[in-house]
Amino acid sequence: MHGGVVVGFRVLGPLSIERSATVLPKMVRRLLAALLCRAGRTVSTDELIAALHDAARNGPFEASWMLAGGLRGYLARRRYLTEWTAAATAALDSATEHGDRRVRASAHVTLANAYRNRQRYEEAEAHLRLATTLAEADGWLDMQATAQMNLGGINYDVGVVAEAVRACADAHELYLRCGEQRGAAIAIGNMGVSLYHAGRLTEATTILARAVRLDRELGLGASEATAMGDLGAVLWHRGHPRNAHDLFVRGVRKKMDFGDRLGETLILADLSEFYREQEFLEEAFELAAKAVELAKDMSDAFGEATALVALGGVQSATGNPDKAIQCHLSAKRIAEAAGIRLPRSAAMLGLVAAYLAKGEVGSALSVATQVLTLTRLAGHRLREGQAMTLIAQSQSANGDRDAALLHARVALEIHRDTGNRLGYGKSLALLANLESGVTTRVPEISVFAHSPGVTPFGYADLAKGGKI
Repeated sequence: MHGGVVVGFRVLGPLSIERSATVLPKMVRRLLAALLCRAGRTVSTDELIAALHDAARNGPFEASWMLAGGLRGYLARRRYLTEWTAAATAALDSATEHGDRRVRASAHVTLANAYRNRQRYEEAEAHLRLATTLAEADGWLDMQATAQMNLGGINYDVGVVAEAVRACADAHELYLRCGEQRGAAIAIGNMGVSLYHAGRLTEATTILARAVRLDRELGLGASEATAMGDLGAVLWHRGHPRNAHDLFVRGVRKKMDFGDRLGETLILADLSEFYREQEFLEEAFELAAKAVELAKDMSDAFGEATALVALGGVQSATGNPDKAIQCHLSAKRIAEAAGIRLPRSAAMLGLVAAYLAKGEVGSALSVATQVLTLTRLAGHRLREGQAMTLIAQSQSANGDRDAALLHARVALEIHRDTGNRLGYGKSLALLANLESGVTTRVPEISVFAHSPGVTPFGYADLAKGGKI
C-alpha cells in the first residue's frame, strides 16, 4: 500500500518469453509468443490490449481472462488505468458467459483492482464481494484471501485503518492455509503499513522487516520495494534517520527499475518530506516537484494529493506560505473528491503549518481542530498526535498558554504511546518553550536535522543508482 497502493497484484516483469514463462498460463504464453514474433520479441501495450479484446469477442475465450489477470500488475505499475479497466471489463464479460466459478471470481478481482486504482471504491468493493461469494462456493481459499486483501486495500485507501489491519490479517491466514507463500508475504506488508498509520510503530517495524525479508526470498521485487519504503517511514518516525534514508533510497530505485510509477511517486514524496525535516531543502523541493509531475501524468488522485502535500511542506519551510497553502488546498480538494482520508488529513496538517507560518492563527486553529476529529474517527493514531501538537502550537501563537500546555502534554502522551520519537521530540520542544514562557508562530521544529550519515540525493542521482 503506501506505499503499496497496489495490493494483491502479481508481478509481471519485462514482456519476454523467458520472463513470462513463470508467470502466465500456457495458452497466454502462446498468444504472447505470436505477438512477440511479429514485433521482434517486443510487444506494445496497445497490441496486448487489442489481442485481449479480440480473444474476448472471438476466442479463445480463456486467453482473454488469463491475459487480463496476468497483465494486471504490469498495467497497474505503469498506471494504464483506462486500458486496464476496459480490458478487465471485456475479460469479465467473456468469463461470465464462458467461464466457471473460479474464472468468474478471478475476473471480478481483476476488474475490482482496476476500479480501486481509479478510486471507484464502491464498484471495486461490489466486485470483490461477488468474487468472495464465488470463491467460497468453490472452496477456493487462495481467491478468498486475494479478495480479502484487496478489501483491506480499499479500507486503507479510504482511511479505515483498523479494518485494513483486520482484513490483511485474515488474508494472511487464508494464504497460509492454502500454502500461498507469495500472497502471505504481500499481506504481511500491507498489514504492516496499516499498523503504522494506526500508530502501532513497534509492531509495524517487526512486520515490515519480515515483509522485506520474505519478499526478497520469494523474488517479489516490486513488493519488496514497497515494504522498504514503508519500513523507512516507520523508522524515520521512530528516530532512526540513517536507516530510514537507506530504505527510502533503495526502495525508490527498485520502483524505478520495475517501472512502478505510482510506487516511485509515493516514496519520492516520503523522501522529500524526510529531506525537508533534515533541512536539505533544495533536494526536498526537487523530489516533491518530480512526484507531482509523475502523479499528474498518471492522473492518480492518491499520488497527486500525497505529492502536493510534500511540495507544500517544502514551500512552508522555504518561506513561501501562500504557495504552501495553495498546494495543501489543492491536495485537500483532490483527496475529498476521491474519498481518500490519508492524503486528506496530511493536507490539512500541512495547511495548519502553512497558516501558522503566515500568521493566520484563527484559520490554523480551526483546521487543526477539524483534522483532530478526522484522525480520531479514522483511527489514525499517528496523525492524531501530530494534530494535537499543531493545536498546541496554534493556541500558543494565539496567546492561550494554558490550553497550549494542556494539548502539548496530551500530544506528548500520544507520541509516547505510539513510539513516534519524531513527534515526541517536536512536542517536547514545544512544551519546553511553553513552560519557559516562550511562544512562537513558527510551526516547524526540526528534531533530526542534518543527521550523521545522511547525504541527500537529487532525482538524477537516484535514477542513475550508485552508493547510498
